[in-house]
Amino acid sequence: MRDKEEKLLFMGASIGTEEAVSYAREQGVYTILTAQNAPENGEEKFGADEYWNIDLADLVSLEKKCRKEKVTGIFAATSEFCLDMSGELCKRVGLPFYASDAGWAASRDKRFFKQCCKECGLTVPKEYPLDKLVSGEASSSISYPIVVKPADSCARQGVSVCKNRDELLAGYQKAMQASPGKKCLAEEFVKGMETTFFYYLQDGKAVFIGCEDTKYIDVGGNHTSGILLYPGRETESFLKKDHHKIETLFRKLSCKWGVAFLQAILKDGEYYFLEMGYRLDAVYSWSILASLTGFHSVRYMVDLARGKVGTSSSLKERTAILMSKKEIGVMYLIWAKAGRVDKVIGLETVRSMPGVSVLLERYGEGDFIENSASMRQIAYQISILSGDMKEIAEKIKIINNVLQMYDENGENLLLPFQAFEELEFEKEED
Repeated sequence: MRDKEEKLLFMGASIGTEEAVSYAREQGVYTILTAQNAPENGEEKFGADEYWNIDLADLVSLEKKCRKEKVTGIFAATSEFCLDMSGELCKRVGLPFYASDAGWAASRDKRFFKQCCKECGLTVPKEYPLDKLVSGEASSSISYPIVVKPADSCARQGVSVCKNRDELLAGYQKAMQASPGKKCLAEEFVKGMETTFFYYLQDGKAVFIGCEDTKYIDVGGNHTSGILLYPGRETESFLKKDHHKIETLFRKLSCKWGVAFLQAILKDGEYYFLEMGYRLDAVYSWSILASLTGFHSVRYMVDLARGKVGTSSSLKERTAILMSKKEIGVMYLIWAKAGRVDKVIGLETVRSMPGVSVLLERYGEGDFIENSASMRQIAYQISILSGDMKEIAEKIKIINNVLQMYDENGENLLLPFQAFEELEFEKEED
């Protein structure tokens, strides 16, 4: 039976909300979801005890409602807008919010993040003066390709790799349209392996959870993530070379609680850090990491919102969680071309495959997929766990064969990963 003395308000319905609501209910917490209009996948799917049809930006109404209903905690999952509103609402009603002001600023401003990285000894891509590039003043001092992107957006929105001045001007317009604050930057294009590092913070202690390596596919001419591999190949070298610098970065940003991830490119043995997320990630990496390490990021974040926290004394000298050496994890991101979905076949077959979980099903029959060149074009996110990479590759081939999404002309909209030669992976021996 849930205790109405402990009420947790869930701000919005983003990736991770369903899992968070489920865990809170298991703990006996009375759960409330607020979202103007129904969430994308339907309110009933999230199973909260109560729903408030209040716009997340209406903080005045939310503050009054929270005080009246005696809400004891506030949670948001992966949406940065929902987290922005949650942080402000927590301040208004006097409830704890895990993120420090500086840490949250670094996660929302790529330029500020890069400056902090440099001050902590971490390498970042060279930045070019975008205003001079656009005006033509600095055209002779740069080497293409370069990356143009918003400084304050996420999910790859507004990012362009530009090979010449015409593409740069088009990329600038695209970045400006995607930037909430109309802040953009231009930086060198670093060609290498994209890697993401995951941490949790407890009472100022930064603990490394794991990392993922990225394998790419082409989506409309854009080089983007298709397969995420866990654990990353260079985990040990990263821990020896850069982990202590990340610890310094978190201290500089006063990050004491929560989970965070940092994205970087590995080139010639050097990591070039791109950006940071001070939140749960939106590609369900926490699901695979929970299976491989036993650490549940979603549960930890819910407990923080409830005020159920420990101290670093329980961590002793721990700096990292050791991943299982018996399993390999893959997150398969299946992208789709633009078009209207007429029919989907094979999804139930995929759901029935052992070791396979369909974590995200974004589009169904009748939905229209826009050519956004952002993560909104990911139709499915599927996790695969196994002790053998060859078995994982075979399962991906089966998924490619059976899962089809057709438009009204009978064309398959899905863009499957095909570069199986890149999935060579030697699992450590026990």
